Amino acid sequence: MTRGLFEAELRKRLDEALAERRLIDAPLPPEIRVDTPEEYAYKEDRLRRAECATTEARLLLDLRSASAFLPEIWRDFLV
Repeated sequence: MTRGLFEAELRKRLDEALAERRLIDAPLPPEIRVDTPEEYAYKEDRLRRAECATTEARLLLDLRSASAFLPEIWRDFLV
């Protein structure tokens, strides 16, 4: 019924999150020095961006999981 409904959006969000998380361990931009408050702020911002990218994906996956028990979740969607 809902197969493929959100796949493109999920893939986009998960790719964004993965890219941000990879930046945490990647070499720092030249304007940021190691072991400084700026480094920690930079990495914290990357983590925040990754978490934001997955928020919607988590919601959609939760809805998909719940639909097995509450099929009416999808009644407003055209499928």
